[in-house]
Amino acid sequence: MSVLFLWIDNVVAQTKCDERCNYEFIEKNDSIVELRVSINGMNATADYSKANNDENIPIPKFQGRYKDCLLFMLGYGQHFRLLITFQVNNGKIIRNDYEHSMCLNNNGKEAYLFFYNEQPIKMEYDYRTSKVTFKKLRNSRKYNSLKGKVIESCKNSFSSL
Repeated sequence: MSVLFLWIDNVVAQTKCDERCNYEFIEKNDSIVELRVSINGMNATADYSKANNDENIPIPKFQGRYKDCLLFMLGYGQHFRLLITFQVNNGKIIRNDYEHSMCLNNNGKEAYLFFYNEQPIKMEYDYRTSKVTFKKLRNSRKYNSLKGKVIESCKNSFSSL
């Protein structure tokens, strides 16, 4: 008798929301848009405002779901990305922001780091295909030192600035 173990490293992002995990943007007034997030019956909000005399409100773009975590991205120019996560922790939705400084030479793919229940997760975005994948990272101690810092994402690795 033999047993075959199959290890799947990459998980493709769920791009559709459902009744358990969803979001919506509500225009509150001429200068504020509210992001409403609902996960497993719990709710949270985040406000985004536009600058004076600016026609557009920079709102984050939905990137996908990792389990019951909703991920959004704000990007400024070609070198800065803000990965925003909403996930349930101790009975309430917690928002975490992960600031990334991007490498110039990215070969069509960008990598981002975030934590899901203290487990470091790599999110990879292929901007040619718009495909988002997730991968658990094994060395938690190595990545824990990046919490709360600007993360440099270059050549498929992460370090702090």
